[in-house]
Amino acid sequence: MKHAPSHSGNAFFIILLGIALFAAFTYAVTRTNSQGGSLNPDLDKVSASQIISYGDSLKTTIDTMRGRGVGEGQFSFANDDATATGYGTVGTNPSVEVFNVGGGGLTYEKPNAKWMDPLYEAQREWGFYGRNAVRDVGSPIGSECAASTCNELVAMLGYIRKSICIQINNNLGVTNPGGNPPRAATPLAYNKFVGTYGATKPITDNNPANSYLAGKTAACFEGGGTPDTGTYHYYQVLIAR
Repeated sequence: MKHAPSHSGNAFFIILLGIALFAAFTYAVTRTNSQGGSLNPDLDKVSASQIISYGDSLKTTIDTMRGRGVGEGQFSFANDDATATGYGTVGTNPSVEVFNVGGGGLTYEKPNAKWMDPLYEAQREWGFYGRNAVRDVGSPIGSECAASTCNELVAMLGYIRKSICIQINNNLGVTNPGGNPPRAATPLAYNKFVGTYGATKPITDNNPANSYLAGKTAACFEGGGTPDTGTYHYYQVLIAR
């Protein structure tokens, strides 16, 4: 008696193939996520716009406060976020506090977790520094300005996803050489600003012509050692000096 051919072997093979493809897909997504890759191109665009917008808000607030007579060394970035500490206590001197209704009136907004490289979740905060100078922004960087007199007051959001960093530069008209953010040429310093501008740590790129970040009051770059290579950081100059 003839028997109908069995399809069980083919079905079993298809099931195994499906499991293998699903595992490969899951691995790819997990690997991308763990390295701070893109979650979604549309999300990258929205995230980049939100980051730039908040940087603009910080700059506008500083400009407004300076117009009311707050000096370069008087600004306080004290806030109520449990992570972004080291800037003093909110309410100590309200008129010079950026995040106080009696001063700048701006709300400190904790960065969205989706913006961040998941390997650096603990670094999810806005930083405010007075030791970085950007070439061709404010005074030239060189022997005539090697000390703290030319440092910019800078807001920085570090350890964001590479794809968002690239999109930020696309929005700002900053070159991403070879499709990657410019890499910082020198180690940077992250002393939180509490009224003192320290020794200069210039924000420059490793392009011989130093043309990618020069003159850019806002941009995103890859760390060059400090911070680590493979990490990505947005900055906004608040005061060019």
